[in-house]
Amino acid sequence: MKKIFIGIGGIVMILIGIGAGLAWRRYVTSSSSLKVTPTPTIGVNETPGPVFSEAILTVNATGFLPKSLTVQSGTKVLWNNMSGKTINISSDYHPTHLLYPMLNIGEVLDGESVSLIFDTPGTYTYHNHLDSTQTGTIIVE
Repeated sequence: MKKIFIGIGGIVMILIGIGAGLAWRRYVTSSSSLKVTPTPTIGVNETPGPVFSEAILTVNATGFLPKSLTVQSGTKVLWNNMSGKTINISSDYHPTHLLYPMLNIGEVLDGESVSLIFDTPGTYTYHNHLDSTQTGTIIVE
């Protein structure tokens, strides 16, 4: 069996690459204040239907409010982070986040907002990856 030696320089380069990737993801998925970023769509349709309405969730120090939200198909759900710290919106199940990959929104800085259009009926559960006791559910009819 061959042994591989990366060395300090190789480890530094790997860490720089990871940091750059995380910074790019934050840039792509976050927005400032109440400005909304382009949003991915959950579901099998390649072209989303019209947005019928918008629902707003607030994230405070104790978690997502409301904890459970029922919306119609085509609704844009907006999360406003007013928690005083960075959160990480991720699909269940913790820590793998494999249940609904499109719901793996990632980090949202305090005071920022992100949104997602739900166009397929179902029950979508998620959590704050940085505090997995904070959970939420979106029911799409």
